[in-house]
Amino acid sequence: MRKRSRTAGAPPRSAPAATHADTPAPPLPTSPINPDVLLPERVRELKARFDAGKPFKHAVVRDVMTREAARRVHEEVGRLHGDLKETDLFRVYQTGDLANADEADPQHAAELGALLALRRAINSPEFRGMIEQVSGCGPLSRAVDLSANVYARGGHLLCHDDVIGTRRVSYIVYVGDPDDEWGPEDGGRLELYEADPRTRLPLAEPCARVPPTFNTLAFFVVEAGVSFHSVEEVFADGKPRVSLQGWFHAEPQPDAAAAAAAAAPTVKTLLNSGSACVPPLSEPVDVSGHYAGAPGEENAPLTPADVAELGEWVNPLFLTPENMDRMREQCEKEQGCVSLLRFLREDVAESLRASMFAEGAAAPAPRLWDLVGPAHVQRFVRHGSGRGAAAPALERELRRLLEERVASPAFTRFIRRVTALDLTRRRACVRRFRKGSDYTVAYAHDEPNALDVTLCFVDDSSQAKADDWASGDVGGYELYLDREEDGVGDVAAAAVYARNEEQPGVVSIDAAFGTLAIVDRDARRMRFVKYVGRAAPSDRFDVACTFEFREAEEEAQGGGGA
Repeated sequence: MRKRSRTAGAPPRSAPAATHADTPAPPLPTSPINPDVLLPERVRELKARFDAGKPFKHAVVRDVMTREAARRVHEEVGRLHGDLKETDLFRVYQTGDLANADEADPQHAAELGALLALRRAINSPEFRGMIEQVSGCGPLSRAVDLSANVYARGGHLLCHDDVIGTRRVSYIVYVGDPDDEWGPEDGGRLELYEADPRTRLPLAEPCARVPPTFNTLAFFVVEAGVSFHSVEEVFADGKPRVSLQGWFHAEPQPDAAAAAAAAAPTVKTLLNSGSACVPPLSEPVDVSGHYAGAPGEENAPLTPADVAELGEWVNPLFLTPENMDRMREQCEKEQGCVSLLRFLREDVAESLRASMFAEGAAAPAPRLWDLVGPAHVQRFVRHGSGRGAAAPALERELRRLLEERVASPAFTRFIRRVTALDLTRRRACVRRFRKGSDYTVAYAHDEPNALDVTLCFVDDSSQAKADDWASGDVGGYELYLDREEDGVGDVAAAAVYARNEEQPGVVSIDAAFGTLAIVDRDARRMRFVKYVGRAAPSDRFDVACTFEFREAEEEAQGGGGA
């Protein structure tokens, strides 16, 4: 476990160029919007398509700009500087807010003539009126956001609903390479999710996709519990997905304080609803009376029977009293965090490695793996209830690893020995994060005293594969961060992080085969497994346990206030 910056294999800080244009062209003499788009009959047709949109109302407009204007916009975006921004939700190169570009600035006027013309057109009463009429969203203010987003290979944006403040209509204008047609094999599509009508939470998988076709506009009304969408990972190499994206805003309400208060719950919904998606800590654990030392003696060794049982699958180096003492000291020194590399006995590790990552290893079978959502919180497959001798070797080994080993009283006593925590209840499962698909996002937990114990498996059998995982560029790492108490709290904490040594409250755990991570996750800590990219060397498997524990003062009160 390290707190360090992700530098190996990191992409450049400026956005990949979308073009190789040399000098800016003179300003466009007229509006860049294709005049046909605003014709009354076209608007009526567009409204009909918008109202019929599934899974929620949306519209796609081809050739939204004239061909010349669209090419010019594409060229100008290619000259903008973009910074790589990455969180639990996204990985994208993004420019500053183009709404702040000064048209009176001669340099801006010369270099961004087409972009400024497009901004004026989007801000115009005619275009705004078309959006109002088609979407039925009500009056829109003159405040319009606009920025350029560039998704290079591996770039993505996970499921969310865009509900923040006064955002009313979300729009995207695709301005990628006009001479290189975008296909499904390139990824980067806008994905739309159906929501469960009872919970208003999105299903685990998208049900509609919109390709980022050059000179196309897509837009939809922003609505809590409805407008769930994502940007599919970009698979193409050297072919960035380039778009202009922003929001039309609702007219401000007279009482600004009341409007802010009304918006606040929707801001928190994305992350706070995650707690309801996690099974409760319902399985009791009992470690009393199993230590060789006197009751309450923290450093009492495991019994010989415990050591013998654990020695059937755990690396013996971790079972000596001296090393368990060191692990406890490290756990205390690192504020409840310790990472144990090569935790498994070598023969057990090799057997699991062969089952998981052998050539031609099977994809997860529906009867043995259950899809877990909702997509705005998580997506992965969990080893399910399917049983029987016909199950593949991998499924049999994973079930044994969970039910006979990790869930055993001996392993629970080992964790207590290392952490000195009074463990009370447990939740455990085997997860599989499929590359090019799966993740969890950071959200607030309802468990004030939780200990996460995670045994991770990825294919890092060569140095190149190990370097890929360590770089962070293919995802799959687990990250903990402290959330801030600033009113909006949980969302703000998840919005920015860095995997570096200097940033307090951030702990990054690389994906590595056979690593056991133990993290004391108090009420301040949020966690997530970063989206596993298609370029990852393998899926990420893990056995994920969460223990509840009693605080020392709780034990004292329970024992009569000593």
